[in-house]
Amino acid sequence: MKLFHLNENVHYTNKMLLNTYRMVQHTEPKLNGITEIYVLKMHLCVERLLGEILQKSPNESKKTLRSNFAAKRDEVEKLFDSDVYGGLFSKVYTLNKIRNEIAHNLESKKYQLLLQKLDDRIEVQSGYELTGNSMLILKKQLSDLYALLLALKESM
Repeated sequence: MKLFHLNENVHYTNKMLLNTYRMVQHTEPKLNGITEIYVLKMHLCVERLLGEILQKSPNESKKTLRSNFAAKRDEVEKLFDSDVYGGLFSKVYTLNKIRNEIAHNLESKKYQLLLQKLDDRIEVQSGYELTGNSMLILKKQLSDLYALLLALKESM
């Protein structure tokens, strides 16, 4: 592997170049990156939907609308009976944890366990990439999650 200098005005040591190369390797989406991109986009869609639910809430707060995913989830969860919707919000919580693993850890030991909270048939193939069948299961689980949140929004 030949390391190159990124900026000719800066003297890079071999250690700096090697660390930069490792960072580039780790930030590349695993395999095709299909699973990572799907999880990140679903997380974004669910967060937007949580914001829309909060906007319909009589207790809506502008501060909460600008807050992070977890705060929006917590506020929306308070609007609904936990005995009825606890499982739904548990899955929303799990989606957030999966997204955090992908976004904040170069490699994760928790990823497989978090995915199996959504469905125990989900298997990781390599890195963050799922097997083909597992990807279909994940899409079904997260589509159902989104549809249930959408139904809650429409019922308000």
